[in-house]
Amino acid sequence: MDLAFTKSNIFEVKNAALLLAEYNFKKADKKKLYKTMLPWVNHVDNWGHSDTLSKLYTRFLEMEEFSEAFWRL
Repeated sequence: MDLAFTKSNIFEVKNAALLLAEYNFKKADKKKLYKTMLPWVNHVDNWGHSDTLSKLYTRFLEMEEFSEAFWRL
């Protein structure tokens, strides 16, 4: 999932990585997912990916254990 988003230049491949992260968000290891997804912002080059990634980041902001780390960035 990480390599698909950070290395691919194909819209659909990056979109699949985002959708997979969104679909598995509830059952995923949040610390691992947070660490994986945080640098993805550096690989966004369009509104479609930006909107989905922002929605996922917002879910982390809603969790107390991750919200402080976001505000420190």
